[in-house]
This record gives sequence, C-alpha cells and structure tokens, in this order.
Amino acid sequence: MNFEKVDRILSILASLGVLVGMGFLVIEISQNTQAIETEVTWARTSVMVELNTQLSQNDDMSDIVAKFAQMSASEIQQAMQTDLPDWISYSTYWGARRTYWGAVYKTQTSQEQRAALKNIIENALVFPGRRFALENLGRDSLEPDFLVFFEDIVDPEKQGS
Repeated sequence: MNFEKVDRILSILASLGVLVGMGFLVIEISQNTQAIETEVTWARTSVMVELNTQLSQNDDMSDIVAKFAQMSASEIQQAMQTDLPDWISYSTYWGARRTYWGAVYKTQTSQEQRAALKNIIENALVFPGRRFALENLGRDSLEPDFLVFFEDIVDPEKQGS
C-alpha cells in the first residue's frame, strides 16, 4: 500500500515536471522567435542602409532630391514618365529611409523614443518624399504597427479620422 502511494506521488511530480518543462520551452521558443525577427529586421535594414549610403554618395542624388523637392504634383507625374531613372533612384532612396525607420520603430518602444522618431521623419519629409511614402510600393515589407504610425505622420488628413 505504501509503495502505491509513493508511486502515485512520483507520477504526479513527474507530470508536473513535464508541464513545467513544456512551459519553459514555450517561453524559450517565444524569446528565440522575437530575437530572430529582430535579427531579420536589422539584416534587411543593413542592406537598405548600404543602398541608401551608396545613393547618398552618388553626386547626382542630391541634385535628384532637390529637383523633385521643387516640383508640383503634376510635374512629378510628368517626371515619372520622362525621367524614369531619376524617379527610380528617388523612390529607392525614400524606400531605404522608410525601411530603416521601420526597423528603428520596432526597437524603440518608449513614447519618448517614438516621439523622437516621429520628429525625425517629419523633418525629413518634403512633398515628394511624403508623396512617395503614401504610395503602396514596398508597403508589404513594413510591420503593420509601424505602417499605422508612419501613415499618421505622412498623411495628416488621416489624423482624427
């Protein structure tokens, strides 16, 4: 009789140990998943930063940015058709910046950090940059919560709706 009681207690303890072990594994897997997601985000960002660096070192890039910054919406539409290489460079430039900001957003979670990021984005955007930011190109690569944050900055019409 005493042996059966010890056997039951040991079975219960073993079952509890298995449950605790499973809980530990769930926590570890969750932490590893978050670490991998962050690593992937920064890997993608480093590629975009490299591209952005190469674009910014291109002597013509500052001329391209200045050119589009001074254009009206109709002039930009025309330039998209007639100056396609410049438009592609400009779009790539803003895509790289948007991707970088998305990675920064993911790693900076306090309200103060997000407010500082918002200020950086607002200061960086000029009309063509704002226009490109509102286009769908590359949006599928952005985190959904960053996309909402970003759209609130670049599209003041959406604020309050």
